[in-house]
Amino acid sequence: MRIAAYRGHLDLVRAPDQLDRVVKLAPSHLTLSLGVVNGRGVWRTDLDGALVMVRRAVGCLGPARVHVAPSCSLLHVSRSGPSLTSVLAIRE
Repeated sequence: MRIAAYRGHLDLVRAPDQLDRVVKLAPSHLTLSLGVVNGRGVWRTDLDGALVMVRRAVGCLGPARVHVAPSCSLLHVSRSGPSLTSVLAIRE
């Protein structure tokens, strides 16, 4: 069975080694969401490492086909405290 997909998401925080293989095999219509922001602890994100992966994907696929995203849902990010809510755009 073949399933046509136009967008895919990769959790690159937990499995960064999958990026090169997926980029190599990606059909020309596929847009990739790169989960490079640690959704389980946004403040622990390795920004330098994330930038390297994003640049590698953009170099292969082009900027129109690459989206930067959290590795998973941000549902459990704490919204308490004025300092946190002032720097995050959280939809109610």
